[in-house]
Amino acid sequence: MASRLTVIPFREVRHDQAEDGVYYEPVELRGRLHDWTVPVHCHEALHQFGFLTRGRVTATFEGLQHVLTAPAAWLVAPHIMHGFTYEPDSTGHLVSVPTPLLQAAFASSRTLWSRLAQPLVADTDPNGVAGLFDGIAQEFNTGRAGRAEALRSHATLLALWFARREGASIETGRRDDDLLVERYRALIEQNFHQHWPVRRYATALGVTVDHLSRRCRAATGLSAFDLAHERLILEARRQLAFTRATVSDIAHQLGFDDPNYFSRVFTRSAGQSPVAYRNAAAKGLASPPARVAGRP
Repeated sequence: MASRLTVIPFREVRHDQAEDGVYYEPVELRGRLHDWTVPVHCHEALHQFGFLTRGRVTATFEGLQHVLTAPAAWLVAPHIMHGFTYEPDSTGHLVSVPTPLLQAAFASSRTLWSRLAQPLVADTDPNGVAGLFDGIAQEFNTGRAGRAEALRSHATLLALWFARREGASIETGRRDDDLLVERYRALIEQNFHQHWPVRRYATALGVTVDHLSRRCRAATGLSAFDLAHERLILEARRQLAFTRATVSDIAHQLGFDDPNYFSRVFTRSAGQSPVAYRNAAAKGLASPPARVAGRP
């Protein structure tokens, strides 16, 4: 069952600006720095991988809590609201990888890439992953020639380990077997805040607008436009429910130049204004979104 969250501003030790493209840090470094509690937050274009070697952690993904006892591994995909409360003196590894780096590495396999678009936990028998994290830790802490290239290669293998896991993904939305719709949803995830028209999506996918909408309706019951709009409004609901950002800031983050226009669009879609929705969610009178609809 989803629990209501109090979200506070949070800045990590490092984000997605690492000079090597891949950043590593021990669990205990972040744990001690933040009194063993990493508050709920999300990333725009960053994949994060964790592995607990000792102790316990309560991991929160999209409002749902998972208590993990070492050994346990997890993946946090972009746009996923997540936070961690570690048992004091827990140990392990944390690896951050810019999403475009992984997207390029998995460009030839949409199936594998779609599996990296949602959070995942492996809390039973995570065989083989310890060596992958150890390899990244060792390479990160050396200054050998080819360090950046080695880190990127290690990160790709680590992501592949997670992509190959079966039955461990945390469901965050509806699923279907239409590859075109999966590709469309993946593009929505990358561009919904830019308000791409359906025609631009269709062109990027190499199909007509009518064909894309027919496939979307057959697979989901929604038109191509409605799927993109639904994702935009859901992100607005998530930001209102899970963060303290102002309505104006949320509007600008979602590509609206005019906060008043954003409020009108949100009100038409959600049935109440952004302020009213936020107040209702804070009082438990509206359920904060606990999933990302339309994610493959």
